[in-house]
Amino acid sequence: MLTISTVNGFAYCVAVHTMGGGMPGLSDAVVEAIRDGKPIPDVRLAALSGFATAVVEKRGWVSDAEIAAFLDAGFTKAQVFEVVLAVSLKTLRNDINHIADTPLDAALEAHRWTRPAAAA
Repeated sequence: MLTISTVNGFAYCVAVHTMGGGMPGLSDAVVEAIRDGKPIPDVRLAALSGFATAVVEKRGWVSDAEIAAFLDAGFTKAQVFEVVLAVSLKTLRNDINHIADTPLDAALEAHRWTRPAAAA
């Protein structure tokens, strides 16, 4: 969800998922890497984030090689479709909140995010 919101450029949900990022198995280093658009220091999570990014950016038109890389990282075919579902739901929510111009709550201020500038 954090990756999807960063790719969609929605600061509110990036802050929400950063605050909730303390889930088991998700280190601060991984959260910061996703937020900053840098390499993720965990191979499996990097594959998940990379596949989710590809699904968002390519609108589902991912290549066989991208699916194979995801599966080779230890994920299942069912999880391919779970990522597509997550992208669908998160993108819908991001789009609605973009249109509504949802302001950042005070409770999320410590997790404020701005999209990193594109590398030159």
